[in-house]
Amino acid sequence: MRKAYAELSAGHDALKSAQAQLVRNEKLASLGRLLAGVAHELNNPISFVYANAHALERYAAKFEQYFARVQDGASRDELVDLRANLRLDREVANLRAAIDGARDGAERVRDIVEDLRRLSSEGSGEKVGFDLVETSRVAATWVLRGMKTPVSLRYAGALSVPAFGRPGHVQQIVMNLVQNAVDALEGRADGEIVITHAAGGGVASLTVQDNGPGVPADVAASIFDPFFTTKPVGRGTGLGLSISHKIAEEHGGRLILCDDAPGGCFRLELPSGETP
Repeated sequence: MRKAYAELSAGHDALKSAQAQLVRNEKLASLGRLLAGVAHELNNPISFVYANAHALERYAAKFEQYFARVQDGASRDELVDLRANLRLDREVANLRAAIDGARDGAERVRDIVEDLRRLSSEGSGEKVGFDLVETSRVAATWVLRGMKTPVSLRYAGALSVPAFGRPGHVQQIVMNLVQNAVDALEGRADGEIVITHAAGGGVASLTVQDNGPGVPADVAASIFDPFFTTKPVGRGTGLGLSISHKIAEEHGGRLILCDDAPGGCFRLELPSGETP
């Protein structure tokens, strides 16, 4: 009995390790799809900071020239003329704008890096209380940054929903759901995704719905099966929804397909953060 129990325990540990590896691999695959969007998001504010740095360098050269003449004892009339020629009054105003612009660009880079750090966290460890709305916004935003299809994203429902679990794993679920919605809307000019948050009865819920073709009835029964996918070869592993479904169950919640909703619609339910 002891030997059988030890073997069972070892098998269970190996299964948990394999599942954790699958979650990490799927997340890395998702992050890989977002690299182009990340590069674009970082390039814009960095370019803005770079341009403002060049402007600051130009303004500094003009002020250095002016103050050098002051130190050399130039006459008042000469300084007045030099000030006018260098347009220092205008450059003082531009100097403030350049500083503000450089700071805004640097803060934007900081925010992007912070979001990416939070998004790429492994998500292991103890379960904690977290805001489901904030966590899902971070995940959904990163998916949309890397997309090529023009899809609008809209939020509805509660502005803050306390949940209990591993935020990193929940982000993975949201990324998979939003990415699937984006893929379903490919080729549509009016594509829209609506993420609705709600809380009640000890449950924190999130619904991701798109106005695409929806899930056919003959596919619905297999939608959460491992390696099942309707995407072309090379576009999907068939593990996203299966892993997401398993993660939801491990959190004491569930991930279901909304049968009565138009378009594609999935609902994630988690234990409320108010009653862990």
